[in-house]
Amino acid sequence: MSEKHLSISTCVYCLLTVALASCSGNTSRENKVRITDARVKTPVPKMSAKERLAKNNILEKHTNVASPGLKGKVRSVAELTYEISVDQGKEQKKLVSHEIAFYNVRGNDTGNIAYDKDGKIERKGIIMFDANDNDTASISFDPAGKMLYRYVCRYNARGNNMESSIYDAQGKQRNKQTHKFDDNDNLTELAFYSDNGTLRDRWAYTYDARGFVKTGQTFDSTGKPTTKHTRKYNDNGNNLESVRYKANGHIDHRHVDEYDSKGHEITSAEYNANGSMILKTAMKYDL
Repeated sequence: MSEKHLSISTCVYCLLTVALASCSGNTSRENKVRITDARVKTPVPKMSAKERLAKNNILEKHTNVASPGLKGKVRSVAELTYEISVDQGKEQKKLVSHEIAFYNVRGNDTGNIAYDKDGKIERKGIIMFDANDNDTASISFDPAGKMLYRYVCRYNARGNNMESSIYDAQGKQRNKQTHKFDDNDNLTELAFYSDNGTLRDRWAYTYDARGFVKTGQTFDSTGKPTTKHTRKYNDNGNNLESVRYKANGHIDHRHVDEYDSKGHEITSAEYNANGSMILKTAMKYDL
């Protein structure tokens, strides 16, 4: 399994970027406006309701071989990485790494073995599933077969990941995060806990009537609000405005998008805390 399958931090700290990606724009304080003209052939397709729900609930599950684009009854996949160099016009290929991923008959990613450039095992991993194909545990081993850490997930009856924890080789819990969902299975809250079990910080999300993320708010261990993000959408679910706020409630950054009558994005603009435009991109389509 890849490291992302065994890391709470990798899965979690991408959340604000995934759920509120448009808020992550250029925050440079320069006042000079730069305008670029991008010519593209096709617009980004409208997100379906199923895709939108999957984006809102981004707590990753490792249950479908379709994720790497595979079809049919695939039992294993080998991935080899090479370093290419050219010497006197002759291309030379050097093996850097070799990884084999395994799948069960239901298409679930059950683990992998990673080798170094000399063909020696670097690590092994397995992923376990319940009767509903929820990945309940991921375990990583060193080349000798000694457990390095264990990643455990707990699900509710609707298949939502309610809790994720990491344990070290001695069985001590090192990290824990808990999750809450609304009646539409949208992720509404994440709480992060330290090794000693104390609350470290908390993230909360609200959604509009169509199920799109409307606000994202972070809180410290005392419950005090820290940062906040808001988003507005058009009828097609495309972002119109994304705003990031500081802990004091003042605007830190604003991102605005415009679309033509066909739903194609035609401008994208970034504004700093003073409301001055810092970047604008214009798009043209040869449709």
